[in-house]
Amino acid sequence: MLPARLHVKLARASSLSLVLRRGPTMHTASILWDRADDTFTLGQWLKGRIFAHECDVSPDGKHMIYRARGQHSYKSWIAVSCMPYLKALDFFDDADYYQALFLSNDTYCLATSIRKPKYKNSHLNITSCTAFGADNRYSEIIALRDGWNSIHNESAGYNKLIAFEKQIHPHWKLLKKVSVPIPKNKSPEYTPHQLLHISTNTIYDKSDWEWADWDNTQQRLVWAEHGKLLSAQLSDNGIKNIHVLHDFNNMQFEEITAPY
Repeated sequence: MLPARLHVKLARASSLSLVLRRGPTMHTASILWDRADDTFTLGQWLKGRIFAHECDVSPDGKHMIYRARGQHSYKSWIAVSCMPYLKALDFFDDADYYQALFLSNDTYCLATSIRKPKYKNSHLNITSCTAFGADNRYSEIIALRDGWNSIHNESAGYNKLIAFEKQIHPHWKLLKKVSVPIPKNKSPEYTPHQLLHISTNTIYDKSDWEWADWDNTQQRLVWAEHGKLLSAQLSDNGIKNIHVLHDFNNMQFEEITAPY
């Protein structure tokens, strides 16, 4: 049995996070992770695909925005919901060429020109962003906003490779690469990571990590691999005190009604 695939979005101004858990094919669960006490709360399941790299959460962690498509549909939509639930407050249909992100707790933007939502029930403001979209800059803008620095940017036709780094310790940097499109035979969440020991310029390959970042709430390294979410402390010489925070592999689809 293949392990679950995980992707995480950390709220920038709170301890709340969104975990997207994929597997089996076209089954995705949304889970709330509170990094203050490492508690996990299941939101809802979708019989379909959520485009994990095209999701965002508000700085306070109260809302999420995501692009998805159903199990038997070729058309995607964008929804704004109360995190971690998937029930839409605002809904934009026919969103194959749109992306969205939060500018603040009460404002989000859509790529290209503003489209009128099919329905809107939230108090949030909508604006337009033209800085990303056709040139695949969405992943780059999100990474730069979230504290990563771009160290390599290579384009060839429709192919794009961007390398990022984030200093997470006086002696360590976290590196990651984002490829557009996704390399052949890799999952949509594929993002190779490495750890760089600064003083020795030694790079440690972490190809099993499909997501990784620094948790400012508890001052620790956090990452996802083989369907599990883990944490560790960094010392001058390496990783220590590794803990499995949660194993998502045995989850199964269940019908859940959002409480709103």
